[in-house]
Amino acid sequence: MQKLRYNAAGIDIGAKKIFIAIEGVPVRNFSTFTADFRLAIEYLLSHKIETVAMEATGVYWVILYDMLEAAGFDVWLVDGRATRQAPGRKTDVKDCQWIQQLHSYGLLNRCFIPEAHIQELRTYQRLREDHIRSASMHINHMQKALTLMNIRLKEVLNQIHGVSGLAMIRAILDGERDAKKLFAIPVSKKRKRMKS
Repeated sequence: MQKLRYNAAGIDIGAKKIFIAIEGVPVRNFSTFTADFRLAIEYLLSHKIETVAMEATGVYWVILYDMLEAAGFDVWLVDGRATRQAPGRKTDVKDCQWIQQLHSYGLLNRCFIPEAHIQELRTYQRLREDHIRSASMHINHMQKALTLMNIRLKEVLNQIHGVSGLAMIRAILDGERDAKKLFAIPVSKKRKRMKS
């Protein structure tokens, strides 16, 4: 098999360390702080590396990827399933050497990385979804707590976290216990029809 990339490196990324393999050179490791990423980039530049391959490992790859790309490297983010070795002893050193070897021979496929503004939009979208999920859990906790106190607001309101629901909860917390007075709180039109 013919080598396609001679100035290629392989990087194995972890939470605390990254391991860099360059052909004919002992594997080096660096910590995962920004200053250490800069040292890793200097190390790669000193060995005339032009292209780098690394696995998409959680979110650990993001900052290093951006820094390598900004330094002018041709960065290949690859799916970890494509770099799986045969069963046996797995080490970070062997992993980065294997990634480097596969990359040198052109046996890896690059993952799609959206443009920066799309990545930012996706981050906001995920954050929004997390907040909605979290809010939903808190509303369920509120409903359960109210039901345990035999306060059945969800039977008369569409949303206990709406304006009417929160106004009724505030009134209950302020000591109001009369259901007719609570239901008379004029705030929203979204109440369910009361069964007589």
